[in-house]
Amino acid sequence: YQISLMVQSSAICLGFTEEKSIFDKQLADILGSIIVICKTEGFVLDEILETNIAKLRARYPGKFNSNKALNRDLKTERTILER
Repeated sequence: YQISLMVQSSAICLGFTEEKSIFDKQLADILGSIIVICKTEGFVLDEILETNIAKLRARYPGKFNSNKALNRDLKTERTILER
């Protein structure tokens, strides 16, 4: 979802107005590249995603909070990322 938003916002900033299906194809290409990189470099995509989820749960224990987004506990997040 975040990658899709990045692709869409980048396209909007560049003045593109293509339909959603074009963004979906671009997103599929990006995800395909991520999968290839993970396989080539020996990363496990599920582990990467689980680690990111754990980091976000530590950052936002209940739900998203813009104050917590701006005032993060970087020490706790780093500990989670280094597991």
